[in-house]
Amino acid sequence: MLMAVVEPNSFTFGSFIGFCASITAFETGMQWHAFVLKYGLELDVVVGSALVDMYSKCGEMNDALSLFQCLPEKDLVSWNGMICGFAQNGEATKALQLFDEIVRLHQPSVTPNHITFVGVLSACSHGGFVHEGCSFFNDMVHVYSIEPLAEHYACMVDLLGRAGLLEEAEAVILALPYEPDAVIWGALLGACRRCGDLVMAKRIAGRLSIVGPKDSFNYVLLANMCTANKEWDEALEVREVISANGTQKLIGSSWIEIRDRVHSFVSGGYVHHPQNEIIFEWLQKLQLMMLEEGYQTDSTHVQ
Repeated sequence: MLMAVVEPNSFTFGSFIGFCASITAFETGMQWHAFVLKYGLELDVVVGSALVDMYSKCGEMNDALSLFQCLPEKDLVSWNGMICGFAQNGEATKALQLFDEIVRLHQPSVTPNHITFVGVLSACSHGGFVHEGCSFFNDMVHVYSIEPLAEHYACMVDLLGRAGLLEEAEAVILALPYEPDAVIWGALLGACRRCGDLVMAKRIAGRLSIVGPKDSFNYVLLANMCTANKEWDEALEVREVISANGTQKLIGSSWIEIRDRVHSFVSGGYVHHPQNEIIFEWLQKLQLMMLEEGYQTDSTHVQ
């Protein structure tokens, strides 16, 4: 574009920064921020909101908040970016304070939408605010006339499940106006694992075998719960089902970018890295340090 002597505008920058946010490409996002500064568009409502969203999704909440506070005009995108960012980064109270500020000071110019409530309900879930979460869900439907989406129901299941209210969480799923998918049932299965309720976990796994028979994650989760409860035979049966269905467990992987180079790692196997020996040497040192601090390994999932 620049070589063709076409000047980028706020929508150009907003689109590229939004893409960086969607894939949490922090380094690239900062490079686009530098371009924005060069063109003097940092305080533009479109670009500024995109930057706030990008920094929030990358976990850089201090930078996101600084930008947000400097914006002369804040649209719903910037408010949602901050609310969802705080919710995702463990600062539930700050997320709810921002939502309260919208309600008290900025309506009707800024009206919460379905994304706003995903952030609010997620904040309530991670903060353990069960009563508040139920109240917000009710307001979303009856005050703001927003039809709940699968994401909202999943947040409610997670909210109730984290609080140990598994029966109530299941009741939410059974009352859905459509057929629950594997994501929502999987959220409840995860709550069963946290609460150690193997009886309900088996029942939920039965439903998952119908709506998501090829998803190995849920089977592995159930097998691990059986193993943790020393129900070896049932754990073996679950793993046999995985094999019979032709389901394969995805190998855990991670990567990190250091000095413009991407380093990739996979779990449970040899690390193909030029500094392999040094990496394992440091892992052993860290393991010894953790043991000296009193930490113990979790072997409940080992048969």
